[in-house]
Amino acid sequence: MKKIVALILALAVLVGGWWYASPLMALDGLRDAAQTGNAAELEERVDFARLRESIKGQLRTALAEATSSEDGALGAVAGAALGLGVGDRIVDGMVTPEWVTDAVSKGTKARQAIEPAPGSQADQQSDNLGPRSARASDAMSYDIRRTGFSSFQVATANADGAAGPTLLFERDGLGWDLVGIEMKPSELIPRI
Repeated sequence: MKKIVALILALAVLVGGWWYASPLMALDGLRDAAQTGNAAELEERVDFARLRESIKGQLRTALAEATSSEDGALGAVAGAALGLGVGDRIVDGMVTPEWVTDAVSKGTKARQAIEPAPGSQADQQSDNLGPRSARASDAMSYDIRRTGFSSFQVATANADGAAGPTLLFERDGLGWDLVGIEMKPSELIPRI
């Protein structure tokens, strides 16, 4: 009887550990695959067909809202209508493993450009900010929210507190796939 109780307890600890740690591991794996440029790994961690559909749906909604706005200029309405026709093809061509790799790489390069060089006077003056990795992670924060047993969301925010895109993940076996990104309409259609 003690062995059965111990087995059930061990199983509960394993499931609880997976429940807690697997979203963090999924985020780390996605980031690492993108930063190393490993397209095969990205294709395993991202459901590109669903990611494209997610972005297309948001783009259609944003363009439809832009065409129906009362204060929209005739050119903006015409541009939005044209965008509805070509938006799907643009998203299909844009959302690729290389695009994800490029986006993460440019974010890393931009962050490195802001940080002072190790040992420089600026670096010594900023020592009170903590370790370099902590300062770099301060540039973007995230909050993981479970939306069910088979899904979770990662809400991102910039250092100034402005909300960024929300990443949508769904379970695939014991792992997780990125299946969508929720963005503000202003991130999809910039105002001119």
